[in-house]
Amino acid sequence: MNTALDMAIATLIGGLLLLILLNLNSRVTQEAQRSYIETYPEVEAFAIKEILDYEIPKIGYGLIWPQRAIQIAEETRLRFAYDSSRYGNFDSIVVEYHALPPIFGDTSTTRTLLQVRRRIYRPTSILDQALGNNITAFRFEYFDVNGAEIPAPVPQAQLARIKMVRVTYTTESPWRTDRRVTAGGLYTEIYPYQQITKIYRPRNLR
Repeated sequence: MNTALDMAIATLIGGLLLLILLNLNSRVTQEAQRSYIETYPEVEAFAIKEILDYEIPKIGYGLIWPQRAIQIAEETRLRFAYDSSRYGNFDSIVVEYHALPPIFGDTSTTRTLLQVRRRIYRPTSILDQALGNNITAFRFEYFDVNGAEIPAPVPQAQLARIKMVRVTYTTESPWRTDRRVTAGGLYTEIYPYQQITKIYRPRNLR
């Protein structure tokens, strides 16, 4: 009798412990998923920043006439040249960033993604790739030696005035973390995002 009762109690306790462990595991999994969703835009923004930090400071490097390094300067497009070794050919390496209109739209979501292309022109090859997969805003601003803004698009005759470039971009998570109803009865979707703004002062443009 006592043995059966002890077994029943042990089974009950074991079942409760199993339920607690399953519930705990479910919570840990949910927290891990939420953490991934919330940090995704930060990771992608950092990856884009690594590319920009490497290439934009090289504007004009190794060129005999670095003031000719910037070839196109628009709000959503920047093309510039540099050389991998000093005093090489003017067009040895040309880099272009170009934010194009959204490649697709989804009426069930508030997200609008840009197509930001990164092209590298070399004498024997062209690399064309997406700078990121979840970019919702991307903009260039240009400044002269005194810090005065040069309105974009910058005319060809004014390109040599550019001494600083400010880049602002926003990345968003592809997964929403919340969905709320507005006063008008419409849904507002909440997506984690990360906005980066940085000013570059290429030393070869000074």
